[in-house]
Amino acid sequence: MRRQRGGRLGLPGAIGARLAYPDQPILLLSGDGAIGFTLGELESSIKHSAPCCIVVADDKAWGIVVSGQRQAHGPDGVLASRMAEARYAQIADAFGAIGIRADSPQRLNAAIRQGLAADRTTLIHTPIAIGGPADRS
Repeated sequence: MRRQRGGRLGLPGAIGARLAYPDQPILLLSGDGAIGFTLGELESSIKHSAPCCIVVADDKAWGIVVSGQRQAHGPDGVLASRMAEARYAQIADAFGAIGIRADSPQRLNAAIRQGLAADRTTLIHTPIAIGGPADRS
């Protein structure tokens, strides 16, 4: 499996990687904010037969912004950084992909294995808690 660092390519990058390396499994790890920019490209992955496995870590927030706001203004200083709930697995189904919700590490592990073996794009929606490495100090 090839690795690529950086989140700016997201789903289009995963599709391109699959087209460039058709025999390699492609796993995209994305946050809920980032996937929102290119969610419509699920249709492109289906249309171009470029399956990939996408894990969407959903904290219902612009996580990096929340972390910065908490550091600068305390826990009550979070402003305009929360996101509405989205049903990403159902959105994937609507585009013709496979949508799975994984609420536990065991289910996530099984879902990733299923997604990497699938013949069409699989999106795995996994809820996570708000907080990043900067919040652990």
